[in-house]
Amino acid sequence: MANTFKSRVWVSEGNRYRFEEIESGRVKPDLGICFSGGGTRAMAAAMGQLRAVCAMNRLAAVDYIACVSGGSWASTIFTYIQDDAISDQALVGTPTAPESITVEALTAPMPETCLGYGATCNFLCAIVKNLCLCLKDALSADRVWIDAVGQTLFAPFGISDTATPCYYSLNQEAVDRIVAANPTLSQNDFIWVRRENRPYLVVNSAMVGPSGKIDHKKMRQNGLFPDLVGFEYTPLYVGSPAENRSAFSEYDLSAGNGFIEPFAFGGPAPSGPVAPDGTQEVPMPAEKFTITDASGTSSAAYGYTVAVIDHILGFARSVKGDLDRIQEKSLDAAAVAPEAVRGRQMLIAGDQKQFFGGVFDLLEHIHDCVKQAGIMPWWRFLLEFIDQAENILAGLLPQQTCWPVTREGGQQGADFDFTDGGNMENYGIISLLLRGVETIVVYINTSTKMEPGRVFNGTGGIDFKYIDSTLASLFGYAPKGLSHFTGNLGHNQVFDPAELKAVVDDFAACMGDGASGKTCREPLVSVQTHTTKTPAEDNWWGVENGRRVQVCWVYLSTPESWYHALAEPVQGLMKEKEFSDFPFYRTIGEDDGQLVMLSPEQVRLLAHLTCWTTMNSEKIKSLFAH
Repeated sequence: MANTFKSRVWVSEGNRYRFEEIESGRVKPDLGICFSGGGTRAMAAAMGQLRAVCAMNRLAAVDYIACVSGGSWASTIFTYIQDDAISDQALVGTPTAPESITVEALTAPMPETCLGYGATCNFLCAIVKNLCLCLKDALSADRVWIDAVGQTLFAPFGISDTATPCYYSLNQEAVDRIVAANPTLSQNDFIWVRRENRPYLVVNSAMVGPSGKIDHKKMRQNGLFPDLVGFEYTPLYVGSPAENRSAFSEYDLSAGNGFIEPFAFGGPAPSGPVAPDGTQEVPMPAEKFTITDASGTSSAAYGYTVAVIDHILGFARSVKGDLDRIQEKSLDAAAVAPEAVRGRQMLIAGDQKQFFGGVFDLLEHIHDCVKQAGIMPWWRFLLEFIDQAENILAGLLPQQTCWPVTREGGQQGADFDFTDGGNMENYGIISLLLRGVETIVVYINTSTKMEPGRVFNGTGGIDFKYIDSTLASLFGYAPKGLSHFTGNLGHNQVFDPAELKAVVDDFAACMGDGASGKTCREPLVSVQTHTTKTPAEDNWWGVENGRRVQVCWVYLSTPESWYHALAEPVQGLMKEKEFSDFPFYRTIGEDDGQLVMLSPEQVRLLAHLTCWTTMNSEKIKSLFAH
């Protein structure tokens, strides 16, 4: 049929979800790894953890990699690298004993063959260049972030090319089947997993709601997020297994209830039914859906910053007044504007000073990036961005057309906004619970330091300053007054709240009494057998209750034996400002004025730490060996 694709679809049957990799026998759900979100911090940490798994020759034992946001950056590169000339050893590195780490090796330029290379590149300049294109109507706003992910992180590995985007799939066999059913396509339209030893990838994001219908002003006033819906991208299919009718009922819409192949995702809803062979004729999407789209959507963390847009725009309009006056006086706006902006820092007081101080640093770097892009003058960029900010910011969220998967067809579709999966569940563990994975290693590469003795506040609640909020939410403890700064974690309970104490107690034992404030006695690792338990009134994800699963929680930490083994010059380097937050680098703005960029030494040292932690934890090693 003209202008349609023939795609396989998988329709859920109530709470019985269909996962093709399991149904076909390709994957046995024994062992899965989760790499949490957290920007380039999570990317660097995951690189070290993948290095350890490869070095221990345990990659073949891993059935799944589930990931979110920055964890998906590392996992996507590891899974979909297209350059056969780059060995796995060059990609993730080799283990280095702490006493063998040198300042010279840490600070050397990061080679482009290293998975962590993109973390050291100027992501902000890619964003600014794309914003310039957006202001000139040469790029849609929802491509600004995603294209920057592809250009900065994925392009060196042959995964992303914005000029000639490609669909993605699992392997050549899957691509051959798609091409045979769709003669307008060819192998050249696809990339696939080229290395046979890769675990099955599950990238997680979240659906926000129908584009253009969300009352962001009301959301900002109430400080609340809408009810988000989990969404998955895998090599064979994309979608949401549960039918999410209640989440979007106020818009008279539903979504989810199954999966469709990635190459057919993003078009209007099909009018005809699913054929007996499990295929369906679906309208062609207007644009190719790529693995960069998947990971870029998973990492669209700015989705929760809507709450501060009013503050930023109010400040920006006051700056615009300065720039307008500069223009009236025919002064050199390109030279004077940064000084005018910087001067306003003196007018900011109270608890806003730190926030807006960071804005000033950011503006200085944006000025440099605009100049480097060479698309328009700095002052013109700033004026046009402020004028168009409302429309641009409203359109920045990734958008795709979605519809509920049904056997009958004829369902209603709509354009939906998407956001970072971490705004809902930052590990990807629930996607593995839905698949019945028996043992799960969860790498919590967080910016929140664990302080076990202060987690429980004595009144039956949790102090979220001392525990990663996603970890607590999985046991039914969600931050009160959910805001755009914590995301919407209120639907995440999948384990008994009483079981969190055993995890925290394990971490307390690992901390030890003699460790310093920045180190612990041994890696924070807790291996528990949990029983899935969701509230009867809120099984949002559709997780089956009463199933036992072994979970190895690995919380980011600095064991004292690793730290004290470092050479004195390396310990001296760690006392400098750029390591003041180590290993808990901030997700945004760790280095002054930057967005997510880290230095080579920040990336390498964190990867060395997380590799060492995996290879020297008896709990982790015994689990992988088993």
